Amino acid sequence: MNWINTQIKFMVSQWDSAIATYYPEHRFSWEDPIEHFRCINEEWNYLNAVQEINWQNYLLNNNLIVLELGAGTGWLSAFLSKFNSISSIYAVDSSQFFINKMMPNIIKLMDGETVKITPVEGLFTPILFEDNSIDIVIACSALHHVDNLESVLKEVFRVLKPDGKFFILNETPLNYFKYILLLFKIMIKILFNSILRKYKIMSQQISSNGILYDPALGDRIFPLWLWKKTINKIGFSFEVIKTKYRTYKKKNKSGTYLYHFICIK
Repeated sequence: MNWINTQIKFMVSQWDSAIATYYPEHRFSWEDPIEHFRCINEEWNYLNAVQEINWQNYLLNNNLIVLELGAGTGWLSAFLSKFNSISSIYAVDSSQFFINKMMPNIIKLMDGETVKITPVEGLFTPILFEDNSIDIVIACSALHHVDNLESVLKEVFRVLKPDGKFFILNETPLNYFKYILLLFKIMIKILFNSILRKYKIMSQQISSNGILYDPALGDRIFPLWLWKKTINKIGFSFEVIKTKYRTYKKKNKSGTYLYHFICIK
């Protein structure tokens, strides 16, 4: 019996399942397409922040091939499909529920052009496209879930055509001092639990390459300087855009601002 494929499926993080297990109060907004669509427009600022970009300045050629990594429910792929210069979009995500249940409905609710969008069940790495084959790669509020940021950026650089563009959207990096303060808080908590011999099934983890802030969802916090250094190391030229939006509309006076990194190969 070959167990490998079955075991891989169990090992792959299913973000929707983690929401249902650890954050049941948010389950409805991620399982019901109508409610999810309402949240996109009324509760969250992700779409607003994306609309800050003057996309026409970057979509100058025709028949553009787009790859969205960590596409989730497909709302951004739906938004991009309305641009005439984009001919096809590969929407990659590891969640079978998102791909099979949510994505088709959200694309319709967003008035996206379904014929342009190909849902793909896959991971951040490896990216199963040939070298220099993609015009635009997009990752929206997704890369803070990766184990190794540099390895993903290397794969993106490989598959992009010369002068191809990589949009890292809606991330929430911390500045140097806020990051160091959070690092100390988590270090103290870990030390305190260890001294008192408190066992935790899942625990926050720290390293010099970021903080695993939410083990249930695989959320990591990277400081702004780490984003910049990693993008620069891979060989991209890039600009950083601090948007005027925070994650939630109703909580817009607190929390971290959403950032975009627009990278060119």
